[in-house]
Amino acid sequence: MFDSDLNVFYAGGSGGFYFLHCLLLNKQHFCHFPRQIDITLHPVLRLEKTDYDNIKTNTQWPSYEEYLILGNAGNPELISAEQQWAFNYEMVPGWFDKQFDVIHSKNWNINPQAWKSTEIWPRNQDTLVRSCTDRKYKIFYTCAGVIDDVEEWLKWPGKKIVLYTDIRTQLRLAMSKKAWYYYKAKNNQDKINIIKKEIRQSKVYKQCDVGLTAFEALQHADESVKLQDFIKLMSSDAANKQQQQFTHQWLNYHSHDLRRRSQLG
Repeated sequence: MFDSDLNVFYAGGSGGFYFLHCLLLNKQHFCHFPRQIDITLHPVLRLEKTDYDNIKTNTQWPSYEEYLILGNAGNPELISAEQQWAFNYEMVPGWFDKQFDVIHSKNWNINPQAWKSTEIWPRNQDTLVRSCTDRKYKIFYTCAGVIDDVEEWLKWPGKKIVLYTDIRTQLRLAMSKKAWYYYKAKNNQDKINIIKKEIRQSKVYKQCDVGLTAFEALQHADESVKLQDFIKLMSSDAANKQQQQFTHQWLNYHSHDLRRRSQLG
């Protein structure tokens, strides 16, 4: 699935985190998250030269070039520093899988009344300059609320993928999660105004009414993915067991009425 670096865009309320985690569960792609686990595989971790020079306490320590080859040699100061500041921990075999297991568990420990409170966001700038020994490809990830964000998305490399859904499903999902424009909506009148504005400004894409921001992004897409179609794919034998289980979990976070009205499954 998508055998290349990806540059993913979605407008709020379109299932972006579900899409991202399904892609990562395929174990081909990597993106940099804030570190969630302690690093214990000391021998393969390395400090930047400035950090190494800053903690070097005597002339008996090896040169930085020797340190890159030899590692910490059991030095407790180096071990402690590597755990905090090592620059290459994504290169530790198996590390990203362990990190992502923790992130996935935390991210989807959902309180339906505070859906966004558990989100753990990847960092595109760090993804750009990092590599991962276990995963060949990168994902750059942009969520947009306004058209201006399309320009930010276009700055990142990779095949341009736009995840979208019809405007009414997007509004229902966003309202249920207090996401997108609903994140700051103060009262019911605010919500009504959002609905009227977004439906009025919607455009037709592949016989589907989509929000204006999504429509603008779709003009630049190498590939477009409709949320409902992706859910069907992840529920089928084309998906792996983890993707299937996660799809079932994600759908169950939504009310039966919302799933029925939005044809999510």
